[in-house]
Amino acid sequence: MEEVGITSAILDIRAPYKGILPASEIAGKQYNPAQEPLINLVSPGDIYLAKVERFDLTRDPLLTLKGKDLGRIVDGILIEIVPTRIPRIVGKKKSMLDMLIKETQCQVVPAANGRILIRGCPSSDHEAIAINAIKIIENTPYIQGLTEKIREYLVIEKVRRGLVRGEG
Repeated sequence: MEEVGITSAILDIRAPYKGILPASEIAGKQYNPAQEPLINLVSPGDIYLAKVERFDLTRDPLLTLKGKDLGRIVDGILIEIVPTRIPRIVGKKKSMLDMLIKETQCQVVPAANGRILIRGCPSSDHEAIAINAIKIIENTPYIQGLTEKIREYLVIEKVRRGLVRGEG
């Protein structure tokens, strides 16, 4: 969040435009600035996971917090990658994303703007493995058999860190 106004907040959505988040979305109800100033509810620097609700070229994008996983982020880590790599992180039929979630036991929430929220990991080791796997995917997206290479990395790294015992 960059700015807090009277009836809305301005968010950096990593795009040429700033996102507008109405106070009613933040408060979750009908909002009256005379009763409670918006600055009492939010602060510049707060991080929100929001979705673009409306956009046209005449005004900045209008954001919403209505939807699964949307809202203020109070835990986890936010990483940024090149936005064009997000489809590779997700994979065909969500195969790569599902594997990352299953193998790291972390909640991984990718956004189209290249930001990825990682939270709910059982340990900092699981979190580090998830981040490293995402960075590998970002840096080597065109490698043939990348999903299998990432699966192999995840298994080896979990064994190396003592999170699971190796087979054999």
